[in-house]
This record gives sequence, structure tokens and C-alpha cells, in this order.
Amino acid sequence: MRAAILAALLLPVACAHVDVADMGNGQHSLTAIASSGGPWGAHEEALELANDYCGKSHQTAQVETFDDKPDVGPLGEHTSRIVFTCSAPKELHF
Repeated sequence: MRAAILAALLLPVACAHVDVADMGNGQHSLTAIASSGGPWGAHEEALELANDYCGKSHQTAQVETFDDKPDVGPLGEHTSRIVFTCSAPKELHF
């Protein structure tokens, strides 16, 4: 029973959808909200979401800009919009 309740609680998180806007010229944007870490937490969340998006085509996100909402949300959350491009991961040479 506990496992079923836990699975039901986690289901909405696993199915969360992030809208990624195509800005043309290979640029995309999305908005992320973080409940902790201040603006840097929102940046980290935005970059993770951008990498998830680019990862679908085996690429990584390259940050163009962050645009932070100056106000804190009603629950203390911070919001940041990221503009990014997707590119092939850089190869490491040893």
C-alpha cells in the first residue's frame, strides 16, 4: 500500500513538462523555478532542463543568457529564464 501511495505521489514529478520555445537561429529558451538556492538555484535548474532538452539529440546546452525575475514567488521560489543553443559535446583529449 505504501509503495502505491509513493508511486502516485512521484508520478506527477516524473511527467513534468517544460515548455521550450524555439527562438530561431538555433536558439531556444525555457523558464525554471527553484524553491532553494536563490537565483543560482534557478540557474542550476534551468541549465539542467536545457541539458535534458539538448541531450535528446546527444548534444549539450550552451548558455547564451540568463534572465532572472527580480521578485521572489509567494513560496520563496526564484525564477530564471535561460536562452541557450544545443551543440555537440566537446571532446576531451588526454
